[in-house]
This record gives sequence, structure tokens and C-alpha cells, in this order.
Amino acid sequence: VPLPHSDTVEFFQRLSTETLFFIFYYMEGTKAQYLAAKALKKQSWRFHTKYMMWFQRHEEPKVINEEYEQLANALVVLSLTAEDGEIEVRISVG
Repeated sequence: VPLPHSDTVEFFQRLSTETLFFIFYYMEGTKAQYLAAKALKKQSWRFHTKYMMWFQRHEEPKVINEEYEQLANALVVLSLTAEDGEIEVRISVG
């Protein structure tokens, strides 16, 4: 029997990062995967659809808007697909 309220965003936000990654990669196509992804995103993790990996910033962006984020020495361009809400990240360093 599942724990009460174990299918809520609040429950998933209390899980460890390692547990969230396990759920995301090993419970593909489930509500649990979706909730794990939401909890990881809340922790500033971003999923790269090309590399099928999660990334986290080492510093907060200097400039941020809907099209790009400017880090200290890199330009990060985000594009959001309307269908599934996934984020694609392109990084230009220099």
C-alpha cells in the first residue's frame, strides 16, 4: 500500500536528490517520473534533451530572460518546446 500523499509534488520535494534521479531514470513514463522531474527542476536542475542528462549551474546567471541566460563567461540559450515542456540548452563559451 503506498504511503498517503506519496503522489504529490510536496512529497517528492522531500526526497533526496539521488532518490529523485533513480525515480526519473528507472520509472519511465509514470507519474512518479513526472513528479521527480518537477522536484529536480525546483532544485535548479535542468534536463538536456539531446544528452538525456540533468545539469545544474555552478553559479546564478548575471542576466536572465525568456530566450537566454548570461553567465560570467558563457551564454546559455534555452528553448522550450510547447508540447512537452522540456528545455533544450545550448552553451556558448567565450
